[in-house]
Amino acid sequence: MLGRSCSSLGLAIVLSAVGLLSGLLHSANSFAQRAELSPATSCSEIVAAIKRLAAAEHEQAQALQLMARGGSPALVEQKLQILLERKRALQQTLKRISADPVAEEKTVDQCLSNGYQALYQSERLTANIERILMGNRFPSSGFSPLSDLGSRSSTHP
Repeated sequence: MLGRSCSSLGLAIVLSAVGLLSGLLHSANSFAQRAELSPATSCSEIVAAIKRLAAAEHEQAQALQLMARGGSPALVEQKLQILLERKRALQQTLKRISADPVAEEKTVDQCLSNGYQALYQSERLTANIERILMGNRFPSSGFSPLSDLGSRSSTHP
């Protein structure tokens, strides 16, 4: 009986130590991430996220062109999901950097402004694509979303 209580006590100590070590590692990682945010790294993160979003927008445009020529809307839907993921990633990057003191730097503020502009334009684009897909699903309305999209200006900055 004494052996079991000792091993239980030992197990409890080990589990406590593992929990403490895990918490310390998480804190160290969080501190390291915060310490790495400089104006240059902040702006480069934003620019990289904008470039990934722009690439997804380009792929989406190609899928829309294929659909306009009689292709399946499934590819447009697939590319829309990728576009939405990239938009969320940019949004998270902007939110994280905006909450950091580095956001007060003039260069970072400009990068954030560019990022929010790209995010806004992407929001408009995704709303138009969703309208196109809905119009494609319900063609009896007489609405021609593909011709409507062509009358809008480009969403790339």
